[in-house]
Amino acid sequence: MKNYVSAGDRLSFTSGADIASGDAVQLGALFGVATGDISTGAEGTIKLTGIFDLAKAPSQSWAVGAKVYWDGTNWRATTTATGNTLIGAAATAVMRLLKDVAIEVWDRIKLGGKSLGAALSSVWARIKAGWLTMLANIQKTWTDFLHAMTRGIANIPGMDSAMLALGNAAIMAGSAYCEMAATAEEARAAADGLVAICHPPT
Repeated sequence: MKNYVSAGDRLSFTSGADIASGDAVQLGALFGVATGDISTGAEGTIKLTGIFDLAKAPSQSWAVGAKVYWDGTNWRATTTATGNTLIGAAATAVMRLLKDVAIEVWDRIKLGGKSLGAALSSVWARIKAGWLTMLANIQKTWTDFLHAMTRGIANIPGMDSAMLALGNAAIMAGSAYCEMAATAEEARAAADGLVAICHPPT
């Protein structure tokens, strides 16, 4: 064909910022992944097609084939279409974090409970609080285990990298525990409020 230009799976451009290999790059309606490090003002190349592991919205789970959009504000992939740019479809199913899964499971349980009537609201609220408290305790046990592992290898020669990795994992686990514990406390407070309404003090 006389009018053939290229395969169209790569695009060269001049970068306005430093970009690392594997970084997402959005050029208007075009989206790709940097094939190498690109310095500010230098010409680089992005791959426009393929399967890539990109940052995603943490509160979402994706089914295979779900439309995926790029959120240029938070710089991550999402299934939310509004205000975002369509970049492709999910090639694998992606699950959510423990807390998000737990909350959705609870919401589905609660849907069944609603059929029993509003009189059981305080009971369901206490079950929810207990469910979240249990998950917070599991998260705390995991956090304590990671801290213990970090201390256990602190004095072993040649384990500096492993100790650092475990220490960082322990910090992240501790943050997740604090978030889960706060959610459980909010659920307990809400349950206490419902009980107070159903059984006003005499």
